[in-house]
Amino acid sequence: MHFQFTPYIAPLLLAGVVTAALAAYAWTRRDLPGATPFVVLMASATLWAVANSLGMAGTDLATKAFWANLQYLSFVAIPVAWLTAAIEYTGNESWISWRRLGLLSIVPVITLGLVWTNGLHGLMRYVLSLDENGPVSVMAKTSGHWTQRHTPTSSTLR
Repeated sequence: MHFQFTPYIAPLLLAGVVTAALAAYAWTRRDLPGATPFVVLMASATLWAVANSLGMAGTDLATKAFWANLQYLSFVAIPVAWLTAAIEYTGNESWISWRRLGLLSIVPVITLGLVWTNGLHGLMRYVLSLDENGPVSVMAKTSGHWTQRHTPTSSTLR
């Protein structure tokens, strides 16, 4: 892995420090409703910010791809943690069960598996290259079928 410092990572690293501090603070109060999923939420946000900054600082495609893949741990954890925190905080923790959390996690776990095995099928992204036209090189990609956004056209709205 090769890295190059860029000032653009400073806000991301600051965000990582702030969210890590919030996770640590919430951990000390984990007996309160919503605190434990909030810890997971903030830890995931920390990982997202740090992995994003390291991906931005990476100079080669393999480094950028690795850190982009690592960010998916956050992408899949944040929605479930956020919903769980909201449910607990509003006093509806009886709704939360391991079975329901498992069902909520099916698509996120599939997504995580697809991102780490993308080289076998290209369902997440393909045609990876470095775009060095801006102040920071970025990973240019074409979205795969699992991540493509399908914008409705006028014919599909009828």
